[in-house]
Amino acid sequence: MEYHKRHGNSDMRAEKIAIVIDEVEAIYASILDGVAYAVGQMRPPAQCGGENSLFGDAVVVLVGDPCQAAGVEPMDNPVLFPTDEFPLLRFWEGESWARTKPVIMYLTGLHRCVHEGYLQLLREIRRAPSIRPGLPSFSEQSLQILQAIRDRDGGRIAPRFSHTVICLTNAEVDRHNKQILQSIPGVKYEIECIQNYDSLSSSFDFAAVAKLGYKEKIVLKKGCRVMATANSYHRHPASRFSNGAMGTVLSIYNDELGQPTVVVDFDDDREAVHIKRQSLVVRGPTGKMVFERRQIPLTPCYAMTAHRVLGATLEGVWAILSSITTGWTCASDDAIANFWQAPWLQGLTYTVMSRVSSPEAIRMLPIRNTVDIHKVLPIFSMDRTALTFDAKCAEESWLTNSPLPRLLVGSRGPEENDQADTKQQSSPTGSTNALESLEHKLSYIEEKIKAFEIRMLVSQHYATRQNSTVGDPVNPVLYCMRRPSLSGRLENMSLEAQLRFFELLHERLNLTFPRPSQEAVEKLIENISNEITEGSPVPMDDSETLEYRNS
Repeated sequence: MEYHKRHGNSDMRAEKIAIVIDEVEAIYASILDGVAYAVGQMRPPAQCGGENSLFGDAVVVLVGDPCQAAGVEPMDNPVLFPTDEFPLLRFWEGESWARTKPVIMYLTGLHRCVHEGYLQLLREIRRAPSIRPGLPSFSEQSLQILQAIRDRDGGRIAPRFSHTVICLTNAEVDRHNKQILQSIPGVKYEIECIQNYDSLSSSFDFAAVAKLGYKEKIVLKKGCRVMATANSYHRHPASRFSNGAMGTVLSIYNDELGQPTVVVDFDDDREAVHIKRQSLVVRGPTGKMVFERRQIPLTPCYAMTAHRVLGATLEGVWAILSSITTGWTCASDDAIANFWQAPWLQGLTYTVMSRVSSPEAIRMLPIRNTVDIHKVLPIFSMDRTALTFDAKCAEESWLTNSPLPRLLVGSRGPEENDQADTKQQSSPTGSTNALESLEHKLSYIEEKIKAFEIRMLVSQHYATRQNSTVGDPVNPVLYCMRRPSLSGRLENMSLEAQLRFFELLHERLNLTFPRPSQEAVEKLIENISNEITEGSPVPMDDSETLEYRNS
């Protein structure tokens, strides 16, 4: 909302708009309802469909998995909004979900995980009957996989594979990030926030401001990994980034006004982004500003809280979901089960474990050294209401129940719908054309999904290959995906051809010097295409005539 206010609300006043809310399971009903009403108020009255319209007659797409961890409760001490009067509801329990009656499309494919045994373990956490709260009835195979991912060093020695540390609390995350940042050579940059306020009550929570992504001080180094902690307010694509995006710091400098600027190469962007301080404004009941903090919304991301990894695909995970401070070294299983039944922890273990592609990419604490199901720690709690809602979504999915919902016709009033229905009944040709158009679009989507699936499979194949003789290793799949001219040419190649191409590109990027230019890579794609078409081999030795550049 703040973004659109800053830019004249022009996007919200367009005749037709679409709103996509990703990882909707992380927000509560009160927030979703608030967004729905706010959008309705920002839309022109003629386009809202009524004074109390939700989302202002916009097309809204909610994406998420209700069985993953919900967001942390918004208030530790809800004095103004006691939970008995203002219950904390999940997004599907609020007014906006009930009134809009959305069309549900239940997706069953999982592209992140490529290990069938590990995938079965995740299924059992989600669906298997419980022996006790937090303990599913695991199969023998899943019990063996739990032993494979068990942290045998008790959280003292980091895994040897590339990984992100996942903890339960911000304090633990800060401690791990500080330790890892200190081990990185180079100059340490400390960037203080700028605050603006007249007078504040003694109850003003400065820590809550930091939790919103604007810390009092951030400490960074060139080359360190960072994560954005807020959305950017910029409209230009070269300056935009989203909350949760991760990348690497390329440089840190002061601009012409002496203001600190951090240059970040985000993992999913083509161009590096120059990030300056942004404002977080707190307003009173009348709308008057009572507090402002300006800070660069970045934080080191060698470690993150478990709630921060929603939607992320991680190369590796070191999950430390226990520490000395919890007292679990001597706690009973009943105490541990009660701890994990807290609302903010339900679904959390499942969420963390589902961030990686295989058991080789995760080590987790605490897991007992046992294959006796009755001795396994009960840390796999799931929200029963979420599981019930998930089952209902699967049952009501449009993908399996309805060939063509009325939603596709458009949003009209009752009289217009009656007229449209009459026209469709008297005009079978129109219905046929609509179905043909839908089939064409679905075929196009299917082609794109298949191309993406192949790319993901190949990317996972190279995700754990870290060997390089020419500097930091480069994932050849990511290298091409960040260059549209290369990515577009690869889309129509078969899986066999892409594997062949990326094998050669991996050698040229990581095992030979100098690294190839983009023109050389395009030539390599052409050679592979010719090889597949004509059956001629692609040169592999130094006699191949390709142009290279230093890197």
